[in-house]
Amino acid sequence: MTQWLAEIKSSTRPKTFKIKTTAVEGFARHYGEKSSLKDAGRIDVGNWVQALRAGGLQTPTIVNKCSYLRGFFDWAKVRGYYPPFAKDENPASGQVVYGTREKRKRRALGFKPFTNEQIQALYDAKAMEAGLSESARWGAWVGLYTGARVAEVGQLTLADFTRIRP
Repeated sequence: MTQWLAEIKSSTRPKTFKIKTTAVEGFARHYGEKSSLKDAGRIDVGNWVQALRAGGLQTPTIVNKCSYLRGFFDWAKVRGYYPPFAKDENPASGQVVYGTREKRKRRALGFKPFTNEQIQALYDAKAMEAGLSESARWGAWVGLYTGARVAEVGQLTLADFTRIRP
């Protein structure tokens, strides 16, 4: 697994790299770190998926984790670390189905805006100082006032700001 991580690191965004690492390491821990991944099969991946569900993860998250594990198995097969398998026989393929009905049901729930009381609790000065670094507090304030998402605020640099004098 270390070789796979080293190989994908340069072509993967840091956040995505962390997510992929977490997914594959999570499977390895569940399967047994002392067990060789070359012996892992569909049943083992299926057991991991069931454990993720039992842990409360939602279907879209599990689908993503399985896609990263599928990529790992594809890489391992090409490099000779895993026995050859046909294109559609990857142990992580087809383990989770995110059907149209479930997608529609999740979309129907939508996202509800925070109430004024919830926003006041989130941006309470004492809570902000106790739980966040100064830079994280600035990011939270910029997001609150601009409506920008966390990822958008995180990409800002000082060059993106200008001083406006009244």
